[in-house]
Amino acid sequence: MGDPTLWKEVGFWAMRVVLSAALTLVILWLGTRFPIEKRVWARRISLHILFSLCFAVVRTGLEAVVFSHLSAEWGPGYEWAQSVSNAFKVLMIFAFHQAFIAYWFILVIHTAVRYHKAALRLELNAAELRAQVTQAQLGALKMQLQPHFLFNTLNAAPALLPTDRERAATTVFTLAELLRSSHDLGRQTSIPVSSEVAFLESYLTLQKVRFPLRLTPRI
Repeated sequence: MGDPTLWKEVGFWAMRVVLSAALTLVILWLGTRFPIEKRVWARRISLHILFSLCFAVVRTGLEAVVFSHLSAEWGPGYEWAQSVSNAFKVLMIFAFHQAFIAYWFILVIHTAVRYHKAALRLELNAAELRAQVTQAQLGALKMQLQPHFLFNTLNAAPALLPTDRERAATTVFTLAELLRSSHDLGRQTSIPVSSEVAFLESYLTLQKVRFPLRLTPRI
């Protein structure tokens, strides 16, 4: 079955791991409840120094209880651990600083993660705001361009009637299709490339009516 003393020591370290995991939740809660922020950083650091000292004492006391219980039958060399008070005194010398450092190590990581998440949220909000501003600017530009575009296209269509009635009719139908597509696409948050290309082809078809020799588009 192995050396019972060895299994006792393994049990002690296993209990320390379980105890540390449970107390880590306490540190995370304190870090969330009393976050270190720029405007109150001095007050919060002082508060967490007090918390870390209390945490180290509580953790050392709990470890002393566990150690004293598990080492009750370890034999020679562990007489100091037979009493909880003696075990507490010894562990205060050898384990108190570890608990204190562990508190601040976990708190620093928790604070860094929280600031990173906050930065990501700010970046996301800024990106959404930029998208909204861009959309508003495009909407305003569309409102400015549409009257001129419609006026020029509607002037070009009648000019074709005496020479090319079929092309004049195609121009009117293309304009109607373009306006319908503009209305439909403007209500969507994401637009397929195929729809964008079809929209551009309709637009260039109308511009080709106005500039038959000067415009040679390639998509």
